[in-house]
Amino acid sequence: MAVVVRSAEFLTPFGTLFLIMFLLLFAGVIVPAVWSHHRHRRNAAHRVLVLLLHSVRDVLAALRKALTR
Repeated sequence: MAVVVRSAEFLTPFGTLFLIMFLLLFAGVIVPAVWSHHRHRRNAAHRVLVLLLHSVRDVLAALRKALTR
């Protein structure tokens, strides 16, 4: 039993954009925050990650508030 995945079905323009954004976030922020040998790089990546997560939380809260009106 083989599983065939057709990328055209799953990678809509929104899905492609989400995948690119996730890969950029992962490669640019999460990887340095975890695997860098330099403390200042880890600290900087950690601060950026926290800032991004707080921004996402604020945007989601604003969307939730706008949708419940």
